[in-house]
Amino acid sequence: MRMHQEGEAIRDGLLQKSFIIRRHLELSLSDRAENQQQQNQSYLETIEKFHSSLKKLSEYLSPPYIDDNLPLAIRSLLESWKLRISVLNLELELPTELAQEREKYNHVIFMALEELLQIMLSDIPSSSPISLFVSLRSQGNLYELVVQVTNCTVSEITYNSHLTEFNYLRHAFKFLTSGECFHHQVDRTDTWYFRWSRSHVAAREINNPLDCEAIVQKPL
Repeated sequence: MRMHQEGEAIRDGLLQKSFIIRRHLELSLSDRAENQQQQNQSYLETIEKFHSSLKKLSEYLSPPYIDDNLPLAIRSLLESWKLRISVLNLELELPTELAQEREKYNHVIFMALEELLQIMLSDIPSSSPISLFVSLRSQGNLYELVVQVTNCTVSEITYNSHLTEFNYLRHAFKFLTSGECFHHQVDRTDTWYFRWSRSHVAAREINNPLDCEAIVQKPL
């Protein structure tokens, strides 16, 4: 909860103030002498970098839409990866919304996906074409998140090099949701499945999203 509150404070406070400063500098550029304009332009570039860094920090501490709409939060996360990796071919099958009894568990699913992408995509060259397919489905009391990565560099060696991280992610997800997490690889396609039950998720009490992140990311 503390991480969420700090993220909201940055979004509602510092980000708004940095936007006002940036706007003031933009307006002042048209009213100043050439030397002053150059100086203001330098200030403007600095404040833009500052604003961008604050936005990234805010989204890390409190991901957009995470409290209200898990599919929308996942879509926002994946679109940010698309911006980072220009050759990423992204295909999504997400519902408009996903009913869960306790929205706090959105953090568990979101952090598991975020950590998986960080592990899987970190070693792939930025110039190498990547296909990423993500689907989120529900049937009755059951949910399934599927993450599929296809790339010429995906191999069993790649998987084994991150075996510790993958094993910890798998065990953490099972512990936090009482669900299932497994993967299989065919040729150059690596597919991960996250499955959980609404009743099982609701039965496990987690009062602090920070605890979820610590468990998901903690090394063996």
